[in-house]
Amino acid sequence: LSAGLLTKRNAHQNGLFSKLISKLSFKSRVSLPVKRYISKSFDNSFILGYLKALINKIPSIQLKCVGFFYFSLGLFSTIVHLVKTDVLLGGAANTSLYLSVGASVVGGIFCGSQKTCYSAFSESRILSAIFFGFLNIKRNDSYLRKEPIGRPTYFMIAGVAAGLLGLLTSVQLVLLLFPAILAIYVLFAFPESGAVVLFLAIPFLNYEHLAVFSALITLSWFIKLLRGKRIFRLTSIDLTVLAFAVTIFLGGVISVTPKESSELSYALLAMLGGYFAVSNLLRTAQWIKKCGAALITSFSVSLIAGAVGEAVRLLPESRIAIFGEIFSDSMLLFMSINPVIIHMAVAVVPIMMLRALADKNAAKTAWSVCAAILSLTCLFIGGSRSGTFAVVIGLVILLMLVSKKSLSYIIPAIIIIPLVIALMPSTITDAVDRLFSFDGAIASYRQNVNYTTNKVVFDSLFGGIGLGESAFTKIVPLYTNDLSLQITHASDLYSQITVSLGLTGLVVFIIFLSQLLRRYFSYVVKSHNDDRDLKISAISTFAGLSALLVMGLIDYIWLSPSVFLMFWLIAALFSASVKTAEAERYIPHSDEPTLEIDCKTLNQFSKRKG
Repeated sequence: LSAGLLTKRNAHQNGLFSKLISKLSFKSRVSLPVKRYISKSFDNSFILGYLKALINKIPSIQLKCVGFFYFSLGLFSTIVHLVKTDVLLGGAANTSLYLSVGASVVGGIFCGSQKTCYSAFSESRILSAIFFGFLNIKRNDSYLRKEPIGRPTYFMIAGVAAGLLGLLTSVQLVLLLFPAILAIYVLFAFPESGAVVLFLAIPFLNYEHLAVFSALITLSWFIKLLRGKRIFRLTSIDLTVLAFAVTIFLGGVISVTPKESSELSYALLAMLGGYFAVSNLLRTAQWIKKCGAALITSFSVSLIAGAVGEAVRLLPESRIAIFGEIFSDSMLLFMSINPVIIHMAVAVVPIMMLRALADKNAAKTAWSVCAAILSLTCLFIGGSRSGTFAVVIGLVILLMLVSKKSLSYIIPAIIIIPLVIALMPSTITDAVDRLFSFDGAIASYRQNVNYTTNKVVFDSLFGGIGLGESAFTKIVPLYTNDLSLQITHASDLYSQITVSLGLTGLVVFIIFLSQLLRRYFSYVVKSHNDDRDLKISAISTFAGLSALLVMGLIDYIWLSPSVFLMFWLIAALFSASVKTAEAERYIPHSDEPTLEIDCKTLNQFSKRKG
């Protein structure tokens, strides 16, 4: 019965709702005319057309003109900064001065080039590999045949004018204004490339920047959708995500701390908008594979930095002080095992392992094995019990999904592991016992958290108390006698969802999990002849999500909004993989007349004639 509920799908669409939609002809009467009208409005708009023509001229500008712009901008900003801070008289220099000097030096180097910006860009191996290779942005060779435009004098004056803005705002914003405009143009022209960068940026940006980036990608996809250049396919799992977004919105509005909860809910809604954008933008196996590669790349960089940080932490205090003098505080913070890296290890290690084994690349396989071992080592040294447990569970789930003979590996492992543990030195076994032991203060803390959370749940079962730590820390002191106990969140994901969003939020999330299971098993039974990369992506992302959900039983994995974004982006990658595979599997019915011959009826007819 359970297997039937997960895999069964209606073979016909003759329900009342389907008949009503077909009678209304919504697509031909409403959807297509609106898209055509909006597309014509975009094409015929004077302002949008002028801006598009202006931006299209940027690649043809001579590189030396850009050099004169940044040279004059950097030189003017340097002079203003020296006058304002009296560096020449003994004042302290800061980052703005170094950036201004650097901009003037780089601009001076560019002043000697006679090439256009596009030709210099395309001839650069690094830049062309990033944009044309990794981000898969289309080349436009027509820019190579266009005449260079631009006058250096005008650009020098524009640089001085831009330098005046440094008096009102920071120099960093002025220097990044021109590249930011180009980046936004590329994002709106090729939103799929923005999706790849979003996967790459998860561990490196704070959640406010990630929310803004997700909103921009969603907006770019929505504009393409209105113009009829992208498609939108809503499935049952997307409906549950949409319903969960509604509960998050209500959790921000109806809260004991409305201001803090509403701000957090807007950021989370922007991230969920990224889910819909990514799940509909990625319509080819190539884009899906690039997003998976971007996620693995960001995790690899973070893992190496975290491993270096853990190695530094094991050094004597005198050596640590030396590293503190060499690296800045932000770099030392990056070189640490933080919650984002822990949850990335849980989700990405199964994805990395399956992709490496499927590619049959020795280097990728070796790095995947090293990354799994390094992740477990860092999590073990850092004392992350739930992370260590979840990484192992994720690898076991992956093994059970890809191999029908998984029991032949698991059963011997169950027998061998106790023997290996018995032969290990006592120092290692004691450390393992301490890691997985829940005695003493840890057990008491979790018991108090669970007891307090349960009381809060029963008193706010239907509505919840609202999103965020501020709402939780405001209510918890009313339910505990130990005011010294600092409780900022529940001990697991599902309890926190119930506390924040009420029983409705938990029910909607459980429905999402059931739809996730149904979607996976429905895909597996029909995926025999599907694209290999799509099948790998669907299985590996499902394994990563399963590992995170298992970890959620003993840990609140959404404590960091960055992890919240990563969870839903992986879910979007899974949904996109299944949608793309189903679209490639679908054979549309032809409207042309066909001739069907029943041989049995034809034989009977010929006998009668004979």
